[in-house]
Amino acid sequence: MTLQKVPVTKRYIDFQKLLNHIDSLGQVNPDDKNDELIYWLKKLPIMIDKIQANTLIHDIWLKYVSLVDKNVDIYSQLCSQSFSLVRNLFGTGEEDMPKLTIIPNYLQAAEATDSAIIEDEIYIITANPDKESIVHELLHHVLDKELKNCEDLIKENKALLEPVLDDMIQYQYAWAYDEGSWLRVFEENFMRASSIWVVFHNSKAKARTNAKLHEDYGFIYVPVILEEFFSNWNGLSNFREFIKSCLRTCIIRKNVN
Repeated sequence: MTLQKVPVTKRYIDFQKLLNHIDSLGQVNPDDKNDELIYWLKKLPIMIDKIQANTLIHDIWLKYVSLVDKNVDIYSQLCSQSFSLVRNLFGTGEEDMPKLTIIPNYLQAAEATDSAIIEDEIYIITANPDKESIVHELLHHVLDKELKNCEDLIKENKALLEPVLDDMIQYQYAWAYDEGSWLRVFEENFMRASSIWVVFHNSKAKARTNAKLHEDYGFIYVPVILEEFFSNWNGLSNFREFIKSCLRTCIIRKNVN
């Protein structure tokens, strides 16, 4: 884990490269890739400089650093435990794991976790870092390639998006009844279920209780995918068959309603 204690001025080395990257992101609402976003990105470094030059902000920053200092050991321990869990349960080598930077934001809603993945480094922005959130972001890195190789299977089951579409649009995981939205929604359900399994793999009762909370928020496929992890997970080498099994249980869950 990296913890940055002093403000660092950022500059775009290649702004067009950044725009090309944003344009290449498949599981993002196309309407969000607009002129307003480009204008905001261009002005962002200037606004950061203004904030960092403000004397009031400087005093607030020092108070923030003092708060973070008290929790550095806790954050480091959480990261270490999360890395170990993911590596042990997924057989991932240390060289295949990403770098991880925790950015505590004590003004952010406790329930919210934001993240950014830049090459092999993950930035997690949260008010209260916890093991499940860290594991969740690590799994996005570890399983992203595997999921991409199964996109054809997932797209074939786009109908699974229908009963959760309104909730997923509200949470901004979907934007329409289309394949791109369903890929993102399935990925989020899958990642939530896999994160729960990793953190609570020694206690089905705790795992199921946690999964029920996600289901209550509209992620109705989390509990059934979780059960697949407990009963059918057989390693990354069997990932495609595992996804087929997960989709079958999701279909059953959809038809229950």
